[in-house]
Amino acid sequence: MPTKQYQAIHISVYFVSKIESDAFLYRFLLARILTSYTETYMSKQLLSKKLNALYGMFITNHVFVLKDYHIMRFNFVFPNPSLISDDAMLDDIVQIIKEMFFDRKPFLASVFEEAKRYTINEIQSKKDHKFAYAKEQLIKYIYLNHPYGKSITGTLEEALDVSLTETYDYYLNYFLNDTIKFYVSGDIHQELKDKLSVLKSYEQENVIEPLEFNHVHKTIQNYTETLPMGQAYIFFAYHLNVDRKDPLYTAALIVNMLIGGYPESMLYKLLRETYYLAYDVDSKF
Repeated sequence: MPTKQYQAIHISVYFVSKIESDAFLYRFLLARILTSYTETYMSKQLLSKKLNALYGMFITNHVFVLKDYHIMRFNFVFPNPSLISDDAMLDDIVQIIKEMFFDRKPFLASVFEEAKRYTINEIQSKKDHKFAYAKEQLIKYIYLNHPYGKSITGTLEEALDVSLTETYDYYLNYFLNDTIKFYVSGDIHQELKDKLSVLKSYEQENVIEPLEFNHVHKTIQNYTETLPMGQAYIFFAYHLNVDRKDPLYTAALIVNMLIGGYPESMLYKLLRETYYLAYDVDSKF
């Protein structure tokens, strides 16, 4: 994907698997473990120092569920090599990517324990992030025991019990068998293509079966939880059985927009501007 709008190169690495709720915790842990160190840079400090030496290169990760897929996305962002006189730059970046994901010995216990502590803290502090917590509870009560209703972090009980051996076993036998894709964007030139072409050998694609979901229409249910926050979030969810292939899909998008999707929408004007009952009103379909 060539563009000269920004003088930076982005490499995105996608690991895509089927949704298995008992794997959520392992994948959340791996997102942190894998980006903490490599075989050459054996600590977070050494890796960070190397990234700084690569002209401020940085790495981000995002773990999420999308329809039938559990997705782990890692982004590597660095300056356009054509602007820098450093012949070893791309070789170093390719080596970091290879070691980060594919050339892994058993994880360092210290790195695993740090990732585990981070995950436990993330789970235990969810109520401190009131809006995100409220949205997660909404999803939980909509989907109940279905994998869609489970937190992307896994549960606290799972996090407390997980072991290094189990996590490394998941990495070897499941994570490396994911569908794996590399995407590169920026001012792409031939030297960049040649240097990055070695990564193509790691790409693979597996058939991922659709996730079964038969939504059962229920009577109206109300859930209330009180937290010390001095304000309230009200979430109202309605299941509309219209997917992207339905002839009414566009109509559903428009209706959603009219009801609460922008500042001139009906609920926004009524609840915020007429009755002063809300700071904000938002709607998504």
